[in-house]
Amino acid sequence: MSEGFAKDFVSTSAMAKDLRLPIKNMFQLLAEYGWIARRENKWVLTSKGEYEGGQYRRSEKYGEYIVWPTSIFQHHLLQSATEHIHINATDLGEPWGIPGRLMYRLLAELGWIIKTVKGWELTEVGLAKHGVQLENDDSGELYCAWPVNVREDTSLTSLVSKLTNEAADDMFDDKHSIDGHVCSSLGHKRICDWLYLMNISHSIEREIADSGLRSDFYLPQHRLYIEYWGGKSPYDLAEKMSKKAWFDKHDISVIELSEDDLDDLDHVLAKLLLENGVKVY
Repeated sequence: MSEGFAKDFVSTSAMAKDLRLPIKNMFQLLAEYGWIARRENKWVLTSKGEYEGGQYRRSEKYGEYIVWPTSIFQHHLLQSATEHIHINATDLGEPWGIPGRLMYRLLAELGWIIKTVKGWELTEVGLAKHGVQLENDDSGELYCAWPVNVREDTSLTSLVSKLTNEAADDMFDDKHSIDGHVCSSLGHKRICDWLYLMNISHSIEREIADSGLRSDFYLPQHRLYIEYWGGKSPYDLAEKMSKKAWFDKHDISVIELSEDDLDDLDHVLAKLLLENGVKVY
């Protein structure tokens, strides 16, 4: 059981974590059940919520907040919650640390959705996964939402696992990217996967003109190189210096990525590509 503030009680946010629901959806759900209500910009217990065992606690950091008995997890309304709540791509990818816009690309790779001029539209496969088609009230752009338990879908978890492999390079045994390229390191694989999901044509280990060197990635449609400086061996460092010298001498456009960039690759690489005239979002 997630950490609560007393042995037999759990906070609303901790309850959301155990149910694998976004916190905002957890509060909305309890409000729909009539257990809590919004009063003067804060959540308060209703008489129904008190009947279900809700209580108040207070801390110096959070002020007054609501807790629930751990037995609440057995309530039939909560047990069926994941069947009735639909979440957007941002909330869907949150437990894996995958931003919403990249999550859409993963769902498209699975064939659940397709990008059209109207936005992201469900396919027949997506409908079978119980996705729902929605429209932004302001822009009219289409988007999709999903039942929370779709996170347990084996095809989705398998693809997510390939994308978010956390193994160290010396334990890196699955060298194939999503599109089938054989990658030399985990860092190269993550970059290759991202480029593929963004539908950016690329080659790996391509010879750099007559330099005798090979690039990590080359985008032929944009005549742009991407180099990942993740290696730490003397050979890697020597190769890095040789490549940098050649790129500088010939005034060649190159995007340089470090190991630290992998943690926020979707933001970092999208921004660097845009600076070089390549728009991906």
